[in-house]
Amino acid sequence: RWITLAEGDRYWIENQPSLIDQPGEWAVVEHGDQYQIYFYPTSPGELQQVFGSYERSAIIQAVNVNFVIIDGFEITGSNERGVYLYGDRERNNPATTGISLQVKNCISHNNSGHGITARGVTDGRIASNISLSNSFGVSVSYSSNVDVSMNDIGHNDWDGLVVTWDS
Repeated sequence: RWITLAEGDRYWIENQPSLIDQPGEWAVVEHGDQYQIYFYPTSPGELQQVFGSYERSAIIQAVNVNFVIIDGFEITGSNERGVYLYGDRERNNPATTGISLQVKNCISHNNSGHGITARGVTDGRIASNISLSNSFGVSVSYSSNVDVSMNDIGHNDWDGLVVTWDS
Protein backbone atom coordinates (compact mmCIF):
# COMPACT_ATOMS: atom_id res chain seq x y z
CA ARG A 1 0.00 0.00 0.00
CA TRP A 2 1.47 3.34 -1.04
CA ILE A 3 0.97 6.39 1.12
CA THR A 4 1.79 9.89 -0.07
CA LEU A 5 2.50 12.93 1.99
CA ALA A 6 -0.27 15.49 2.10
CA GLU A 7 -0.02 19.22 2.61
CA GLY A 8 0.70 19.90 6.25
CA ASP A 9 2.38 16.54 6.92
CA ARG A 10 5.52 17.13 8.93
CA TYR A 11 7.31 13.77 8.69
CA TRP A 12 7.29 10.28 7.23
CA ILE A 13 7.99 7.15 9.28
CA GLU A 14 8.80 3.86 7.59
CA ASN A 15 10.11 0.42 8.54
CA GLN A 16 8.68 0.49 12.05
CA PRO A 17 7.24 -2.96 12.90
CA SER A 18 5.40 -1.48 15.89
CA LEU A 19 3.27 0.58 13.48
CA ILE A 20 2.08 -2.45 11.48
CA ASP A 21 -1.58 -2.74 12.39
CA GLN A 22 -3.40 -3.55 9.13
CA PRO A 23 -3.28 -6.36 6.59
CA GLY A 24 -0.89 -5.61 3.73
CA GLU A 25 1.54 -3.50 5.76
CA TRP A 26 5.20 -4.48 6.06
CA ALA A 27 8.61 -3.30 7.28
CA VAL A 28 12.28 -4.18 6.84
CA VAL A 29 14.60 -3.58 9.77
CA GLU A 30 18.38 -3.61 9.54
CA HIS A 31 20.30 -5.26 12.39
CA GLY A 32 23.95 -4.62 11.52
CA ASP A 33 24.63 -6.90 8.55
CA GLN A 34 21.27 -8.67 8.91
CA TYR A 35 17.77 -7.72 7.82
CA GLN A 36 14.46 -8.84 9.29
CA ILE A 37 11.21 -8.66 7.32
CA TYR A 38 7.89 -8.13 9.10
CA PHE A 39 4.52 -8.23 7.38
CA TYR A 40 0.83 -8.51 8.18
CA PRO A 41 -0.77 -10.88 5.65
CA THR A 42 -4.11 -9.95 4.14
CA SER A 43 -5.37 -13.48 4.93
CA PRO A 44 -3.99 -16.72 6.40
CA GLY A 45 -3.90 -18.17 2.88
CA GLU A 46 -1.52 -15.45 1.78
CA LEU A 47 1.22 -17.07 3.86
CA GLN A 48 1.15 -19.99 1.42
CA GLN A 49 1.86 -17.58 -1.44
CA VAL A 50 5.06 -16.05 -0.07
CA PHE A 51 7.86 -17.17 -2.35
CA GLY A 52 10.92 -16.01 -4.25
CA SER A 53 11.58 -15.93 -7.96
CA TYR A 54 11.84 -19.32 -9.68
CA GLU A 55 14.61 -17.95 -11.91
CA ARG A 56 17.18 -17.82 -9.10
CA SER A 57 19.59 -20.63 -8.42
CA ALA A 58 18.59 -20.38 -4.74
CA ILE A 59 15.66 -18.74 -3.02
CA ILE A 60 17.81 -17.62 -0.08
CA GLN A 61 21.57 -17.13 -0.48
CA ALA A 62 24.30 -16.14 1.97
CA VAL A 63 27.32 -15.88 -0.32
CA ASN A 64 30.76 -14.63 0.76
CA VAL A 65 29.39 -13.09 3.98
CA ASN A 66 29.87 -13.82 7.67
CA PHE A 67 27.60 -14.11 10.72
CA VAL A 68 24.24 -14.64 8.99
CA ILE A 69 21.27 -16.41 10.57
CA ILE A 70 18.40 -17.60 8.35
CA ASP A 71 15.54 -18.38 10.73
CA GLY A 72 11.93 -19.45 10.27
CA PHE A 73 11.33 -19.35 6.51
CA GLU A 74 9.44 -21.70 4.22
CA ILE A 75 11.47 -22.10 1.03
CA THR A 76 10.02 -23.76 -2.06
CA GLY A 77 10.13 -23.70 -5.85
CA SER A 78 13.81 -23.05 -6.61
CA ASN A 79 15.18 -24.38 -9.88
CA GLU A 80 18.30 -25.44 -7.90
CA ARG A 81 18.75 -24.91 -4.15
CA GLY A 82 16.33 -23.75 -1.50
CA VAL A 83 19.01 -22.27 0.79
CA TYR A 84 22.63 -21.78 -0.29
CA LEU A 85 25.37 -20.95 2.21
CA TYR A 86 28.72 -20.26 0.56
CA GLY A 87 32.13 -19.26 1.87
CA ASP A 88 35.61 -19.23 0.43
CA ARG A 89 37.06 -22.14 2.46
CA GLU A 90 38.27 -24.72 -0.05
CA ARG A 91 40.68 -27.58 0.58
CA ASN A 92 42.95 -26.45 3.41
CA ASN A 93 42.80 -22.69 2.77
CA PRO A 94 41.68 -20.59 5.75
CA ALA A 95 38.30 -18.95 5.43
CA THR A 96 37.72 -15.23 5.16
CA THR A 97 34.01 -15.54 4.30
CA GLY A 98 31.34 -18.11 5.15
CA ILE A 99 32.11 -17.89 8.87
CA SER A 100 29.27 -18.59 11.31
CA LEU A 101 26.43 -19.10 8.82
CA GLN A 102 23.25 -20.68 10.21
CA VAL A 103 19.96 -22.05 8.91
CA LYS A 104 17.42 -22.93 11.59
CA ASN A 105 13.70 -23.52 11.98
CA CYS A 106 13.11 -23.48 8.20
CA ILE A 107 11.06 -25.71 5.91
CA SER A 108 12.71 -26.30 2.54
CA HIS A 109 10.65 -28.38 0.12
CA ASN A 110 9.93 -29.00 -3.55
CA ASN A 111 13.18 -27.47 -4.83
CA SER A 112 14.72 -28.97 -7.97
CA GLY A 113 18.13 -29.38 -6.32
CA HIS A 114 19.17 -29.36 -2.68
CA GLY A 115 16.93 -28.23 0.14
CA ILE A 116 19.89 -26.72 2.04
CA THR A 117 23.51 -26.50 0.84
CA ALA A 118 26.59 -25.38 2.79
CA ARG A 119 29.80 -25.07 0.77
CA GLY A 120 33.02 -23.58 2.10
CA VAL A 121 31.42 -22.75 5.47
CA THR A 122 33.35 -22.52 8.75
CA ASP A 123 31.63 -22.78 12.15
CA GLY A 124 28.17 -23.18 10.65
CA ARG A 125 24.92 -24.64 11.91
CA ILE A 126 22.01 -26.33 10.14
CA ALA A 127 19.51 -27.19 12.86
CA SER A 128 15.83 -27.84 13.50
CA ASN A 129 14.84 -27.64 9.82
CA ILE A 130 12.57 -29.75 7.64
CA SER A 131 13.98 -30.65 4.23
CA LEU A 132 11.65 -32.78 2.13
CA SER A 133 10.58 -33.49 -1.42
CA ASN A 134 13.72 -31.92 -2.94
CA SER A 135 16.16 -33.74 -5.22
CA PHE A 136 18.61 -33.85 -2.27
CA GLY A 137 17.97 -32.97 1.36
CA VAL A 138 20.99 -31.32 3.01
CA SER A 139 24.51 -31.12 1.53
CA VAL A 140 27.76 -29.99 3.22
CA SER A 141 31.04 -29.75 1.27
CA TYR A 142 34.45 -28.06 1.67
CA SER A 143 33.31 -26.99 5.15
CA SER A 144 34.66 -27.29 8.67
CA ASN A 145 32.99 -27.42 12.07
CA VAL A 146 29.43 -27.43 10.73
CA ASP A 147 26.78 -28.75 13.15
CA VAL A 148 23.94 -30.53 11.35
CA SER A 149 21.46 -31.56 14.03
CA MET A 150 17.79 -32.10 14.84
CA ASN A 151 16.66 -31.80 11.20
CA ASP A 152 13.82 -33.79 9.66
CA ILE A 153 15.16 -34.89 6.25
CA GLY A 154 13.03 -37.19 4.15
CA HIS A 155 11.15 -38.03 0.97
CA ASN A 156 13.88 -36.48 -1.20
CA ASP A 157 14.54 -38.02 -4.63
CA TRP A 158 18.14 -39.06 -3.91
CA ASP A 159 20.21 -38.54 -0.81
CA GLY A 160 19.00 -37.16 2.49
CA LEU A 161 22.22 -35.90 4.11
CA VAL A 162 25.47 -35.61 2.13
CA VAL A 163 28.72 -34.65 3.85
CA THR A 164 31.52 -34.77 1.32
CA TRP A 165 34.58 -33.17 -0.28
CA ASP A 166 36.95 -32.12 2.50
CA SER A 167 34.30 -31.64 5.18
